[in-house]
Order: sequence, then structure tokens, then C-alpha cells
Amino acid sequence: MFGSETASVPRVPAPYAPHPLAPIAPPEPVVLVVADEPQVQRQLHAALTSHAYQVLTAASVAEAVRLTTAHQPALLLLDLAESVAAEHALLGQLRDWTAVPVLVLSGRDTEEQIVAALDAGADDYLVKPFGLEELLARMRRALRKRRPVLADDKLACGSLRIDAARHSATCDGAELRLTPLEFKLLQLLARHAGKVLTHGQIQAEVWGRAGANRRIMCAFTSRSCARSWSAIRGDRSGC
Repeated sequence: MFGSETASVPRVPAPYAPHPLAPIAPPEPVVLVVADEPQVQRQLHAALTSHAYQVLTAASVAEAVRLTTAHQPALLLLDLAESVAAEHALLGQLRDWTAVPVLVLSGRDTEEQIVAALDAGADDYLVKPFGLEELLARMRRALRKRRPVLADDKLACGSLRIDAARHSATCDGAELRLTPLEFKLLQLLARHAGKVLTHGQIQAEVWGRAGANRRIMCAFTSRSCARSWSAIRGDRSGC
């Protein structure tokens, strides 16, 4: 005890014991806040970072799409007070290529407005004013419902079968010989079959945030698609 008058007693060194390693904490979820009012951005950024979220902010549809492509956030909070059209445009663009959960925060509170946002692609809708605890609860629910891409996922697209755990792909039972990058590209295209993917989306998914030279990426993608198609047709000379 500090300030005690008790005579000091010599300490006997304790036997050495290695300090146990602390468990590695899971990464903080990345949340993208899309708000056209700077004050709203600041308020949400302060509130969410104090609750262990990593927060990115965007003020426009174009910036939101760019950040979503580059950082693959776990959740998106959408508060475009000035424009319903911009809100729905962003939802439409996102739903063309990603299943990231989107929670709309809005003062528009009629049933028609809420239904329109949900039909446009929002996962949830929170009417202003609301409390922070309710927002956090809605966010936790959205994150629980988000389906993670597991290492042992198996994909099927027509006669194509992809097994991520075994890192293999087959077509009509015949195995396709692919490099690791070609396999990642094929996985991406199979997950988004029938949809158009931008260069940025392919770059983020296949090469990661570091990216690759655009010309190299285009050449690689073209060659990989040709090789995969050749293998699917049964022409093994191109594999």
C-alpha cells in the first residue's frame, strides 16, 4: 500500500514463468457511412469508433461505390438526406455486384418511402430520430445475418463446380488446371454469374487492395477466361 509505514521485507525472486500470449482479437468491422451532411458524418464517425468499429465516410454515390469496391466494408450506413434518387441509385448499383448489408437512416417516414428503399435493395430502415443503442442493435443484427464467404464453400454454376477448400474446379467432372490467381478469378465470376463486374471490383477481389497494373490485369483476365473456356470445351491443349 502506498504511504504505509510498515518495514520493508526483502523480496524473493519468483521462478520465471513465461507470460501467456494474449488471444488475438478479431479485426474491427469496417463500416462505410454514406452521408451528404458533414455533421452527420462526424456524429456517426465519433459514435461508431467509440464502439470498436472502423469507419470510412463518403458524401456521394461515386465515392461510396469507390470505397465499397476498394475496402469491402462489412456494413454500409446510408443517410442521403438531400436526394431519394441518389439513395436509390446507390442501392441499385451496389446490388448489381455486392451483398453488403445496407441500413438506411432517414427522416422520411411514410410507409411508401420505407417500402421503396427496401425494394431498391436496403436491408433495414431506421427512421430519425433514433437512439444510439437502437442503431448499434440494428447494426449487430445486420452483421449477424451477413453470410460470410467460408473457406469450404462450394459453388455450382451450370456444369461448373468449385470447391474452395480443395482449391479445385471441375466441369462435367473433369478437373480444370488453374493457377491460384486464375482460380480466384473463376470463383469471383461464378459468384456473380450473369452480372457485369468493373475493373475495380475484379482488382479488389483477385489482387487485393494493393491492386495490379490495369493493363496487366486486363491481359491476365482475358487470357484466364480464354484458358478456362478452352478447358471447359475440352480442349486441353490450352491448359
